[in-house]
Amino acid sequence: MPWLLLPCLASAGERLLERGDLVLERAALSVEIARIVLPEPVSDPLDDAADRTCRATASYDPELGRVVFAPLGCHPAVSASVAAAIGGWSMQLRPPPTSQQDILVAWFLFPDQPGKPVELALSLVPGTEVLALPEGVALAAMGRPTRREPVLGAPVTLETCSAIVKLDEEGSPYNFEIDGCSTEAQGAVRNGLLDWKFSPSTVGTRPVRVRVPLTVRFAGDGTAGIRVLPAADDEMRFLASDPDRARAVAEELLPPVAPLPEGPPLFVVHHSFYAPVEVYGLGLPPPADGPARCTVALQVRSDRRSYAWTEEPCDAAVRDGALAAAQTWLLKPSEERAPGEVFARFRADLWWKAAGSEPMIVIDEREIVGEGPLPSSILPYVGPEPIRQVSPKGAEGKKGTCVLAVEIDGAGRPTEITPETCPEDLLSPARTAVGKWRWSPARMGGARVASHTRVSVRFR
Repeated sequence: MPWLLLPCLASAGERLLERGDLVLERAALSVEIARIVLPEPVSDPLDDAADRTCRATASYDPELGRVVFAPLGCHPAVSASVAAAIGGWSMQLRPPPTSQQDILVAWFLFPDQPGKPVELALSLVPGTEVLALPEGVALAAMGRPTRREPVLGAPVTLETCSAIVKLDEEGSPYNFEIDGCSTEAQGAVRNGLLDWKFSPSTVGTRPVRVRVPLTVRFAGDGTAGIRVLPAADDEMRFLASDPDRARAVAEELLPPVAPLPEGPPLFVVHHSFYAPVEVYGLGLPPPADGPARCTVALQVRSDRRSYAWTEEPCDAAVRDGALAAAQTWLLKPSEERAPGEVFARFRADLWWKAAGSEPMIVIDEREIVGEGPLPSSILPYVGPEPIRQVSPKGAEGKKGTCVLAVEIDGAGRPTEITPETCPEDLLSPARTAVGKWRWSPARMGGARVASHTRVSVRFR
């Protein structure tokens, strides 16, 4: 039962949840959220309360095999911050879905004054039961259209408008952002939507202003169809208000943690910035149809429950098998931790050399603690080290952080640079700068080999 998890960097807004803290359930799917990350507040708060409210959808994409988050009509000043934060959320879906599934909508309410934190609220798809909700997470309800008026004066052309409608606390439209269509179509949309009415949107019991994305499609015969996004939002029911009962129900939704074998661990891994992890068992995924690679990472909690995700590079053909195998690994956080090492993480590369071959688990030998014999499935190597770093140019006055995945050839040169998280206006200078970096190449058995790494570029 894989964990569907997107990696993130630790931040002040990161919050790890204990088992059973935040559990949702509906007829054919149970969801436990293990980690939430809040965006950083903007330095210059926005004046309009609707612009300070940003919603983001979470849905399961069967083609990607993971949960995908997307900001929903957010103001550009907060959209990048929200996108970076939700990329660090993790959740378990049981059973693993086989089709597209809407999971929830996360609401981020940015403060109206500097120094205040961002608030978090959740609204869910119809029929979802909230088994447990942690302190500090509110419940939200998106207003629904209670009066729909036709769009009069529609053009007789085939075109589509994208619109953001701002709703006040009573659910009345008061401002519009419309683009992607002709001036005539924009006027028709604005005049039509002014007569619409929504029920109030709320966070807890507090009415709030919101931005609502709409798609208006003109049929070319003077008529128009309007779709409010997302289609599934709001409507939640509570199964248990007693936290003890909610946790007991949540325990039944999760499998037990496998016991550790007697004796010492096979080996210990200590990645930079993270607490050491004791490794007691590493099951292998099945052979691949050809040469393949996949990087897997796990966060190991104090109760030994592990949350696994994949990082690039990871070939789609082996992703599911790699995740399923990683979730069976027997890991334990070491009690020996240096100051500041809060999280225990384990990361390794799975390499399939040829069709039909079993994968090797490749680990940087500098991060293996001790000198004892290693299992035959472990292949130690020496990872790349930067020997020339170039600072980005062309983004003076801008602030933000870009995390880039970098493929490095056997000569230490970057051959492919892929953004993991990066504001759009900073991507070009960050990619240009990292393209000029050089590394001492990775080595395996004394020979130079291609490798990959992750680089964080900070703009101040």
